[in-house]
Amino acid sequence: EEFLSADTVIRVMGTVDRVDHMDSSGARLKATKLEPVHDLQTRTVKQVVIRLAETPDTWGKLPKLQEVLHRHPGPARIALHFHLVSEVRAESGPLPNLGILPSSDLVYEVEQILGKESVTFH
Repeated sequence: EEFLSADTVIRVMGTVDRVDHMDSSGARLKATKLEPVHDLQTRTVKQVVIRLAETPDTWGKLPKLQEVLHRHPGPARIALHFHLVSEVRAESGPLPNLGILPSSDLVYEVEQILGKESVTFH
């Protein structure tokens, strides 16, 4: 498979057989399905939540965030959680007509704009 390369995280489905030899014992894994974790994540994440903490430039970051979201279209819904300085918290429902592809690239790009831990997958 083309996704089998060094440092690629995969999910392996199959069976484990116990192997007994005269001097040692061990196990043999018979893989029936290999799947990149990225593909699994794409199928299982139903919603991406983006946290926006209020700062002096929060509203100025929204056009950049919009550009990133449009570069990663996909099936997962998007919700926004606003954390305001006044300790007020507000959560949007899923944004209509906009879906996102959950990926490490998406997380990286959003975190470059909004900071660490601003994206969670549900």
